[in-house]
Amino acid sequence: MIPCRLRFTAKDHDVLKLATMMRNPGEPEFESRYDNPQELVDLGFTGRVFYETTALSGVPRVEDLEDAEVRRWAQQTVDTLDARVHDAVDAGLEVYLSYDALVLASSVVQRDVSGLTCKRRPQTLCPGSDRAWRRWLEALNGLIERWPSASGVVLRFGDCDARRLPHLMGNDLYTPHCARCAAIDPVDRITQLIDATYRKVVDEHGKRLIVRAWDVRPGGMHDTPQLAERVASRLPGDPNDDRLVLSFKFTQTDFWRYQAWNEASLVCGDRPVIYELQCQREFEGKGAIPNGQAALWRDGYPEMRQAPQGNNGQAVGLANVADRINVAGVMAWVRGGGWGGPFVGDESWIDANVYAASRLADDPKATPDDLARQWVEQRLKTAEEPVIAAITQTLADSAELVRHGFYVEPYARTQPDGWHPAAVRLRPGVRLDVEPVPGQLGRGGEGLRGRGDDRVFGR
Repeated sequence: MIPCRLRFTAKDHDVLKLATMMRNPGEPEFESRYDNPQELVDLGFTGRVFYETTALSGVPRVEDLEDAEVRRWAQQTVDTLDARVHDAVDAGLEVYLSYDALVLASSVVQRDVSGLTCKRRPQTLCPGSDRAWRRWLEALNGLIERWPSASGVVLRFGDCDARRLPHLMGNDLYTPHCARCAAIDPVDRITQLIDATYRKVVDEHGKRLIVRAWDVRPGGMHDTPQLAERVASRLPGDPNDDRLVLSFKFTQTDFWRYQAWNEASLVCGDRPVIYELQCQREFEGKGAIPNGQAALWRDGYPEMRQAPQGNNGQAVGLANVADRINVAGVMAWVRGGGWGGPFVGDESWIDANVYAASRLADDPKATPDDLARQWVEQRLKTAEEPVIAAITQTLADSAELVRHGFYVEPYARTQPDGWHPAAVRLRPGVRLDVEPVPGQLGRGGEGLRGRGDDRVFGR
């Protein structure tokens, strides 16, 4: 059982430094050094979040899955997790199980379609169904009992993998589809879910509950400070009790540039908050090129300091917010995120970010250049000063080079909010149809205008 502890500090040994890897069903399996728990311990991490258990959300037992092929796949997943959970605990890491809401096994739903799904929507679970929630909690209980050595559960409710996995059926809490669930206020939906999960995970099993605020569309807890504040005010337990932790991506929306620091994460009072940091940047080459993130995590995105939708000219990052709220640590996405390639084999550039994520959790004011230098010396095992200086400078320059190479800045600055992934990024296979605009770019004297569009593109 995890005892109650009070407010975290940067020097507190109880700071959460969690590592997770996103492995998408149907994509090539990859080998990673971070599957070795000792590697994570050596990097300073205190726990690992197993995203793989997301695919078991709402599944009471593997035997309950009707399709033989899916059942074999699920059993292989469980067997692999048995070994990895054992090794992680044996190495001294805390283990967390990822779990989605609202999700149930399709075979379970088929036995009680009218009682579990939205009216006239037999393929959509109903957040207003008490029976659906009871089934969901029963499956969660089974997951915890399967891996009793786990320290806690990571709950996600604004997104789910049910639409990607044939053996699951689900719905997020924000999307009402019938009169039964539409009548429930969004705050009530979220707090009732958290209350029920808290009773199961914390009260009954004595474990920690980490609630991810993430959602896949505007207007959810992750990107709406007013909603986050209302939810935080109604959460169970003492506000300083670290057995309930809130988790936010550090950006206003997703992991792309031109994002203000997540304002919703700053309105939760004394509730412990951890920040999700992506080391293999899914929108920017996925670790195939240098892309140092330490300075961006520490001080926020520099391009947002003067932006109308930004942070009012202030540097808002871990170094700043650690003095303002109860920052309990970080959850580093050490591998994965997003879909598709490139599928990198060499993790060197990713590792620079993984190293920095753990260190910034301990000291949010750590200097990025110092972190880069330490990484080169400790992880690349070199003492040659020219090599150290060159790689340190490469990491220092890389994030801005990536921003200029992957994004269209003038267009990005016209966007009224942070939900604009495809609008501002230059993606492989996408042709930008442009023509010269006299006098818009410095030495060349020309800018670029999209044909049929009055916006001017240039940097």
